[in-house]
Amino acid sequence: MTDHREAAARWSVRLQDAEIGEAELLEFDAWLSASPDHRQAYDQVLETLESISGAATAPQPAPVEQPARGLRTASRREAARSSRSAGERSWWRTSRTWVSAAAGAAALAAIALTLVQVWPAGTTTRVYATARGQRRAILLASGDRLELNAETRVRVRTGARTREVSLLSGEAAFTVRHDPSRPFIVTVPGGRIRDLGTEFDVRARNGSLALTVRRGSVRFRPSGAGEPAALQVQAGQQMNLAPGGTARVSQVDAADAFGWRTGRLVLRDTPLAEVVEDLNPYFAQPLRIDDRALATRRVTGVLRIEDEASTVRRLAMFTPMRVRPGRDEIRLVPADAP
Repeated sequence: MTDHREAAARWSVRLQDAEIGEAELLEFDAWLSASPDHRQAYDQVLETLESISGAATAPQPAPVEQPARGLRTASRREAARSSRSAGERSWWRTSRTWVSAAAGAAALAAIALTLVQVWPAGTTTRVYATARGQRRAILLASGDRLELNAETRVRVRTGARTREVSLLSGEAAFTVRHDPSRPFIVTVPGGRIRDLGTEFDVRARNGSLALTVRRGSVRFRPSGAGEPAALQVQAGQQMNLAPGGTARVSQVDAADAFGWRTGRLVLRDTPLAEVVEDLNPYFAQPLRIDDRALATRRVTGVLRIEDEASTVRRLAMFTPMRVRPGRDEIRLVPADAP
């Protein structure tokens, strides 16, 4: 068990690195699922961190940023924490301090490093971005997960009572823990999203906004003069907001909006112009449509995102058109174009 605790302590440190890649996150998930002993050891390390923090602060400390952890583990601990009174919570944290003696020297060294990374003084702000053709997964210390699509930029602000993300451009998927004392807010062009404990995807391009909820619900409040009415979006719904328009909510297959995370686009009666808009962040040579009728033609199918030539060839199978490669761009023209 000592070896498991040492491995768990090393993971608790590694997961705080903003540069951790998706491959390592998958490796952590595999390690955590490989044995109940691994999950138990990881829980013990997190509890030790929590108890050390409790012993070092006032009897009733303000909520602090928790280390990254599996969502089921987080939910289990959240339920346990809410069921205790303030006095019980103080006793529980103090008594857990004794657990640290059993963690081993290596584990305690790793825990000390984690404390420096997880509980910095005040509020921290970081900017994450992806380049053309790049995707990135980010596991926040609060246990929330962000996945950035290509050409996406976000600003993350976290603190003892703060979880705020500004989607500056692009598309991101969020898996969020519900914490009433520290709401998760996403600022987007045209309004603000308040998470109610859920999984959702947000795409902001060319002034338009698409918000799709796969699990739970979110509350969207449009920006504007006065106090615009908030709009609740439930699982299986998508809200679309065009520039200067009114938010519109419709029932959808929410899984379609998350297809980009596995390298595919699910197209359901989608205008070709919108498909091109979704594909262009992935490729060096942008696609361009000059013909208005072709741009509005509807496309249905599942499109794998691979190299640009293969992807465009597959797209041409969905609708009659011709492909004209150029040095700086690829033009899509009607099939009967001269």
